[in-house]
Amino acid sequence: MVMAFADCRHRETHGISQKWRAVADWAEYLEGNLSEEADGRAGIRLDTEQHTHNARRSVGARPCFGLAERVGHFEIRPLIWRSTYIESLRQRTIDSAILINDFCARL
Repeated sequence: MVMAFADCRHRETHGISQKWRAVADWAEYLEGNLSEEADGRAGIRLDTEQHTHNARRSVGARPCFGLAERVGHFEIRPLIWRSTYIESLRQRTIDSAILINDFCARL
């Protein structure tokens, strides 16, 4: 799996600027998934706030935003990317994905 991820990471970052931010997004995603797995194996039941915090990391939306830039052959400027407005849009997208995932998991 590590080799597959390394290959994907190489393809994702080949030919883009050094300032590209996806490294942190992937690390947060992987950490979130490890936290979910560890909590599940330990039988830990999270409250709503804890669940939402971890789900925001593990849902995978932030790495997908970076992939969209790569696939679309563009980079959003850091000043725009970090704006409050764009972050609020990202957060709404992430929360929508969490809602859909949680709903479908209970069907």
